[in-house]
Amino acid sequence: ISARTDAAVSAEGERVITELQKRYESIDSLEAAFTQEVVSRHTKSAEKYEGTVYLKKPGKMKWVFAKPTKDVIVSNGKTMWIFQSDLNQVFETQVGKAASNLAIDFLSGLGSVKKDFELTKEEDKGAVFILKLVPRTPQPNMMRLTIEVDKKSWFAVRATIEDSFANTTRLTFRDVCVKYLSSPRP
Repeated sequence: ISARTDAAVSAEGERVITELQKRYESIDSLEAAFTQEVVSRHTKSAEKYEGTVYLKKPGKMKWVFAKPTKDVIVSNGKTMWIFQSDLNQVFETQVGKAASNLAIDFLSGLGSVKKDFELTKEEDKGAVFILKLVPRTPQPNMMRLTIEVDKKSWFAVRATIEDSFANTTRLTFRDVCVKYLSSPRP
C-alpha cells in the first residue's frame, strides 16, 4: 500500500481524478446495485440498506431501496422526492437544499471532482485507488468524501461521506451497468 499525505495533488492523484471524471462524463445512464451503511456517532452501530440506483444524465436519478424498507428517492435534477414506505408519505425538496449536494451532483452527472473538491490524500490499494477529498465550499452535511475508484473500470465502487456530527454514510456499488453517450452533450 502506498499513500500520499501531502495537501498538494500528485501526478497520480490528478490522473485518477481526471480518469474518474472522464468516465462519468462519458456515460448517458448507469444502473447499479448498492449497499448503504449509516453509522451514527451516538449508536456506533450500522444501519444497513440495500437496493438499486439508476442515474440518467443530466441530473436524473432514482434510488429504490429493497431492504429493510421499500423507500424510493427520485430526482429530476431540480426537485427530489423521497417516498417513505413505512409512513406512506412523500417529502419534496429542491436539489440545491439536499443534504450532501456535491455527492449528489457528481453521481447524477452535474458535478466535477476537480472543481468541487480538494484532494487531501491518495492511496493505491490493490484493485482500487482511494481518494480522500474535502469540499472546496463548506457543506452542511459533508466534511469529507472518500471515493474508492476501480482501476479497471474507473468507476467509483465505494463512496464514504463523513459529516460534521461524526456520522458516516458508506455506499458500495456493484453490478454496474452503463450506457455510454453516442456523442458528447452540447
